[in-house]
Amino acid sequence: MYFLQIIILFVISIPASIIITYTTMPTPGNVTKVNAEVPTIANNKIINIPITNIPTPTAVPTRSPTRIPTQEEPDGQQESATNNDWGVAKQISEHTYTIKVDYDSSMANPQDILNALNSYRSQHGRGSLNWDQRLADYANGRAGIFKDIGNTDSHAGFENFLNNEDGFSKLGFNRLGENSYYGGPLTGTHLIEWVFAQSPQHNANQLDNWSSVGIGVVGGGVNLNFGGN
Repeated sequence: MYFLQIIILFVISIPASIIITYTTMPTPGNVTKVNAEVPTIANNKIINIPITNIPTPTAVPTRSPTRIPTQEEPDGQQESATNNDWGVAKQISEHTYTIKVDYDSSMANPQDILNALNSYRSQHGRGSLNWDQRLADYANGRAGIFKDIGNTDSHAGFENFLNNEDGFSKLGFNRLGENSYYGGPLTGTHLIEWVFAQSPQHNANQLDNWSSVGIGVVGGGVNLNFGGN
């Protein structure tokens, strides 16, 4: 049994954990943060800013994945996480949750995660998200950072990009969101349905009324960036 930690995560060889966080920003001056627990390091955030001339994303075909029960739990908080029931998310701090889960043999690639995400959205009466390469390029850079630091950054880089680096214009959307993960290997279905779905805020984010998504996977780092208008 492995444990994953979302948000601020420490991964250990046997019980490892993950932490995830969720943040919404209706406007740059009014920020509301919510966190959720997920079996890997994950972060979640939404920001809105009006922009114009938004390019139309290219649709990517989806497929229905096979759902496999797995679960996870945070790492740096291993002691408290060890007491959690399998598959039950437990909040251990304002922005951190833990959950027990088993790692898979290999990490899903972006297409696998996209397929799992759109299949999950379909199960809940939501439309499929289109693949957007700008979001994907940004998400891949974020995932690379998680790999380098061995953790997620609680959306710090995402917030800075949007608030100080003209991120909305660069990505071409007036509403953006993020779910982040760092931890051991998981299939796309496990990441979406057994990690993000266990956190009410992360789940709400992946089921929100977005139009597009970009996904990056680098080592144990995974980042999903959502876009809408």
